[in-house]
Amino acid sequence: MPVIPFYVNVSRMSKEKTINESSKLYELGFHIVGTIDSNKVASVIDEIKSLITTHHGDIVREGEVREMTLAYPMVKHIAGVNKKYNQTFFDWIKFNMNSEDVANLKIALDLKDEILRYLLIKTVNDDAHSTSKMVEIEEEEENEEVPAKEVEIAEEKKERTVSVDKSQEIDEAIDEMVK
Repeated sequence: MPVIPFYVNVSRMSKEKTINESSKLYELGFHIVGTIDSNKVASVIDEIKSLITTHHGDIVREGEVREMTLAYPMVKHIAGVNKKYNQTFFDWIKFNMNSEDVANLKIALDLKDEILRYLLIKTVNDDAHSTSKMVEIEEEEENEEVPAKEVEIAEEKKERTVSVDKSQEIDEAIDEMVK
């Protein structure tokens, strides 16, 4: 009977203990093909999340899925056929993972037929550049504009009132001179 070698990945065992020390923050943005049922999109996203966790990743944040019309058709080769897609579902997930595990995650993502395209980038945990922070800043700027306009209008009214008062004084002064 042939002996089948059995290998144990000892580095993986020690890696699990130090995942927080050497993990980096990544962001995965992906398009899911638009031909699947909208009810199935949540299950596809759950599968992507489980891929991240099975490759020793810790999910930090995620976006809300939204349906998109693409600017140009994208082609994906599925089961020997090139298929064009104009509609997709877009979502993103931020997660911590060791850089060694990211290569295995990429391979697993490439095998998913439901993912049309994805972009996996290393990012930083920086609230100043966070998209949620940008929305808050825009809202604050909008709120600041309203009082500024009110101040402008109040100043214009004040100038009109002053000019009316001055014109009355001028009229009174002319009347006194004419008398």
